[in-house]
Amino acid sequence: MLRFIRKLLGLKPKSVAVNSQNINVVDSIVKARALYKQLVIKAHPDKNPEKRELAEEITQQLTSNKRNYQELLRIKKIIEEQLN
Repeated sequence: MLRFIRKLLGLKPKSVAVNSQNINVVDSIVKARALYKQLVIKAHPDKNPEKRELAEEITQQLTSNKRNYQELLRIKKIIEEQLN
């Protein structure tokens, strides 16, 4: 696992220790990617024809923030409240 993280961060093997902050960044990116995929399916305008304009706006917000895990969590609440 550490070898994968080092390669992902562009570190040479055993040249620099991977600290917990780097691991948290990678973990956040991985979580954001998975959450983005889940939310973009839920909010897609074709799945919400009765609220198409809102779905399009939310989909644009998702795309703008697809690497921002905290913002995706906020948008998830909006989807649950307004589209479901």
